[in-house]
Amino acid sequence: MSRRIWIIIFLAASLYLLGNGRVQLWDRDEPRYAQASRQMLQSGDWVVPRLLDEPRIKKPPLIYWCQAGCMALLGDNAFAARLPSVIAMVLTLMLVGSTLARIADEPRAFWAVLVMGTSGLVIMAAKMCLTDAVLLLFVTAGQLMLYAMWLGQRDWWTVIVFAAATGLALLTKGPVVLGVNGMTLVVLGGMRLWEKWRKRKAGDVTRQSRPCDGLNELKTPQLEEPSTLVSTSMGGTPMSRDGVRPGRVSSIFKVVLAIVIILGIGLPWAIAMQMRLPGGLTAVFNKEVLQRMSEPLEQHKGPPGYYLAFFFASFFPWCLLLPTAIKWAWRKRSLPLVRFSLAAVIGPWIMFEAIQTKLPHYVLPCMPFLAILVAEVIVGATQARKTGAADDEAMSKELTARGFLIAVGVWAVIVAALGLMPWVAALPGFAFDRLPYIAMGAVSIIAIGSAIGVMRIFIQKDVERGALAMAGTMFALFAVLFGWYLPRARFLHLSEEVGKFLREGGAVGRGNVYMIDYKEDSLPFYQGGTIRPQPKNAFLSQAAVEDWPEFLTITREIWDQTPESARANLRVLRTFRGWAYAAKGRIVEVMVVMKKPE
Repeated sequence: MSRRIWIIIFLAASLYLLGNGRVQLWDRDEPRYAQASRQMLQSGDWVVPRLLDEPRIKKPPLIYWCQAGCMALLGDNAFAARLPSVIAMVLTLMLVGSTLARIADEPRAFWAVLVMGTSGLVIMAAKMCLTDAVLLLFVTAGQLMLYAMWLGQRDWWTVIVFAAATGLALLTKGPVVLGVNGMTLVVLGGMRLWEKWRKRKAGDVTRQSRPCDGLNELKTPQLEEPSTLVSTSMGGTPMSRDGVRPGRVSSIFKVVLAIVIILGIGLPWAIAMQMRLPGGLTAVFNKEVLQRMSEPLEQHKGPPGYYLAFFFASFFPWCLLLPTAIKWAWRKRSLPLVRFSLAAVIGPWIMFEAIQTKLPHYVLPCMPFLAILVAEVIVGATQARKTGAADDEAMSKELTARGFLIAVGVWAVIVAALGLMPWVAALPGFAFDRLPYIAMGAVSIIAIGSAIGVMRIFIQKDVERGALAMAGTMFALFAVLFGWYLPRARFLHLSEEVGKFLREGGAVGRGNVYMIDYKEDSLPFYQGGTIRPQPKNAFLSQAAVEDWPEFLTITREIWDQTPESARANLRVLRTFRGWAYAAKGRIVEVMVVMKKPE
């Protein structure tokens, strides 16, 4: 890889690491993974992940092993929990860059790495302690090996890497990797059949046409068969005496080896899990795979076309070039890399649309190949200014047309509006205290200034500089957000502040601290993992005072609903106010109370 690709990867790695120890764990899933990894490290049980008092086998254990390993080195903190995602995403960028530099050229490798590394969903996946970044590494490795095999490069090394990547992906998030690979092949097969149908139809039209029609020949896009694109030792091998090609025997051994590798990676843990929790894996498969496909779980649902619309948010800021990229990819589908990338986007997208449970990050495996398609557009538009090739010139004109410039204006307005979002926290309905006004101003200035700058560059019809400015906007915005604004926006650190207060007050013993109503999953992680939830409306009013723990965390709402006779036995230690974004985004007051001595 060239020096400038390494620079982009270094900048991306720095951005992915920035603020990871100073920004509170997000949503529900991040703290669940972090707490389960911590408990795995503390208990020494590397077979059955546990979250508080329950086994957590909704996902295979590789992500817990990675996070617990980092915690063993760096301590059980948010930075350590997020580190495997950073490492995995950086390795994915290196994999994409090195592969494209070898099979395509340096400009396409550079732009694919830059586009992927600065897209919104990729940045967030790299900065969160979830399975997605680790899964993306193995899925991308498997897809690239699948591409090589599709071209005819089916040597032992390719098969071994493909099998190892598939096995590790299965050990990360189950059978989703099989669906991604399978749907990619289905779309490739469908495209091939469609091309054959078009050729047959074109042949019929040609035969039936008359000279006066002026159609001497109906031209259709030509695509070489994948097996002819890369020379291999398997083509044209003579038959052996028993009528079996030696290459076919080799292929059988390779398939057997791939199966052995995949089973060897995942089967030992599956056997150990079955011995520890008989029937547990079957129940999880039925719920997390089969039921997730047929109905939305945990209210994670969306209408038809959910992911198609969401690509314009998850692939931000490069969604601006996405329509042109898809259009020109279809026109250039005779190119093997473009054709495969198109299938690697369309196939998984169809699969995820068909699955009833929907979450934004499910389509992350599409991102490397979307980046490849967008890189093709940028390189083509850049080369058009130098070579004047017909296809590239047409693409360049499309990116400077009036309709595209209107889209740039809309994009700029969205970026500027996002830059003003931090000021919502200062509105009367929110009115949080300790707001970092200087950091908020910096976010707004960078967003508005970048929006205007990008728009001016595209108006000047310089696609390459405009794309560089878009990437620079993402680097600058996320650097300020995670390095300055988010660590100082204390209303987003509610669980962290409550947990710290509980630890400093000695509320760390098992059974001596409960949480009622405010049951954010991040609170147990920051408290130390001994706090336990209780029913919202029953505990303080029905449980005997002698059964109360020494400490409780409750909301102002619960305090107001508690009978005066019960409140007389409690002493309020401190009240915190913040935004519980994982609990339907409500603004809450969390009270830490202590039971009075008898």
